Amino acid sequence: MNKNKILISGATSRTANALLEVLISETNDEIVLLSNSDINLYFNKRIKFYKTNVAQINTLKKICYDEAPNAIVITNGIHDISLCETNKKLAWTVNVTIVENFLTISRVLDAHLIMISTDQIFDGRKGPYTEEDKPNPQNYFGKTKHTAENALLANLLKSTIIRTSMIYGTAFSPKNDFINDIIAEFNAKSQILINEGNYTNPTFVDDIALAIYKIIIKQRFGIYNVAGSDILNNFDIYIQISEAFNLNEGKLRLNQNKPKSISQRLNNRYGLITLKAETDLGIKLTSFQNGLIARRFKSFSKNNIYGV
Repeated sequence: MNKNKILISGATSRTANALLEVLISETNDEIVLLSNSDINLYFNKRIKFYKTNVAQINTLKKICYDEAPNAIVITNGIHDISLCETNKKLAWTVNVTIVENFLTISRVLDAHLIMISTDQIFDGRKGPYTEEDKPNPQNYFGKTKHTAENALLANLLKSTIIRTSMIYGTAFSPKNDFINDIIAEFNAKSQILINEGNYTNPTFVDDIALAIYKIIIKQRFGIYNVAGSDILNNFDIYIQISEAFNLNEGKLRLNQNKPKSISQRLNNRYGLITLKAETDLGIKLTSFQNGLIARRFKSFSKNNIYGV
C-alpha cells in the first residue's frame, strides 16, 4: 500500500473527523491536522497537529513546506447562509481566501488539493444538478463557493471539488449539525410551521469521507457530486427526523401560505445527481433514513479515531 502524507485543514469539522476515522482505519498514511482551535488528541505517531490561522499565508506556508503533504483537504467553511449575508468579510476569508492560500501552496508542492463545495452554487430552479450544469448562485454563500471553485479550476490541474449539501452524521465534532437543531426545535416548541420547499439531498458525512479517500487513492481530479441518495423537501426531512428520534410528529404543520417573493417560490429545487461519484469512485451513497439510523445508534470513542 502506498503511503501518503495528507494535510487536513479545519480539524474540528465533522468532515475532517469522519475522514480521519477512515484514514486511520484503512491506510498507513501520515496525517497533518490544522485548526485555529485546540483539539484533544490521543497519542498516535501517525498524526501531527498544528494550531494555526490558515488565513495567514506566511505561517501556513512554513507549516506546509516543512511537512510537504502530497494531498491537502480543506474542510474549513462558513456554511450558514444568513451569517454569510450579514458578515461577508468573514465568509470571504473562510470560503475564498483560505482556498486561495492552499492553492498557492499546492502549486509549489505539486500537491493534490481537495475542497468542499455546495449545491448552493446553483440558482435552485432546475435541480437536482449534474457536475456539468452551469452555476448561478443566488446568495453570498453560494457566490463565495463558486469563486473558490473557479480559482481551483482555472489555476490547479491537480484539484478536486466535492459538491455536497446539508452534511450530518456521527463523526465526533464539537459542532452541532442540522439534526441537533431540529431536535431542539421539537423540544422547545408546541407547534412547528414548515415551508414545504427547498428540495435537496441531505448528506451523511461518512459518505463524504469515503469519497475523499477514494479520490486521493485513485487520483481523481475535477468535480464530483457527493450527496445523499434521496431528494427531499423540508417537510420530508422533519418527518423522517421525528420518526428516527421518536419525536412528536403531531407538532408539525405545513405552511399553506405561499412565499410572497418570486425568488422564494421559484428557487427552491436544489440537490445533486451523484451518478459520477457512484460509478467512478465505486461508492454507494446513503439514504436519509439509513443515515439517521446510523447517526442515532453508531457509537465510537475518540480512542477509535486517534488511538494507536
